[in-house]
Amino acid sequence: PYSGRDPRLEKYIMYNGATFTIGAKPVTIDTRTGTQDALGSLDKFSTKSGYYLRKFMNIANVDRDPTVNSEGMRYYTFVRYTDVLLMFAEAANEELGPDGDIGGYNARQVINAIRDRAGIISSFWVDLQDQAGLADLIKNERRLEMCFENQRFWDLRRWKLTDLMNEPVYGVRVSEDGLSYSYEEVEKRQYQDYQIYGPIPYDETLKYDLVQNEGW
Repeated sequence: PYSGRDPRLEKYIMYNGATFTIGAKPVTIDTRTGTQDALGSLDKFSTKSGYYLRKFMNIANVDRDPTVNSEGMRYYTFVRYTDVLLMFAEAANEELGPDGDIGGYNARQVINAIRDRAGIISSFWVDLQDQAGLADLIKNERRLEMCFENQRFWDLRRWKLTDLMNEPVYGVRVSEDGLSYSYEEVEKRQYQDYQIYGPIPYDETLKYDLVQNEGW
């Protein structure tokens, strides 16, 4: 199921059959049923989803010996350039549409540039979109580019799409022979509409006679 997918998949996610190199030795991810790395095979240690995270991994700090602990610096990024470009594209599209010029650039050009950098050479799909279509595409680009960077919750909240937070999380179970797979629900999530606003501290409501936000 992983052939012909967005090139960012293999850059961010390790799935069954994915390969990477440690030193000069290739490593193949094996999450087939019955293997050590299969879905749920080792409590608290093996994958809960059938996937492992590749994004942020520094291959230079990975050791093939499971008894060796590796350490390395990883810098936390507060704002990165791609995030700035996505912000620009979203704002420009909302204000002027896909082709509205702001400082010599427009939303469609910026999204095409982001996708081109990711390895998606064709601009055909982006070029087809009207304002509403490009808005949806920008949302999806944020989901892909900013995955695992603590952005998704805030994006959904900002777009008032919090109902998506209640969608169950599915993992993939690969058969022992590796020829078939099935999707399994691995986590339920619950988010109430009122949680879009946080609670006002109780002492503050007493001090200023404030009405508490609904639901809290």
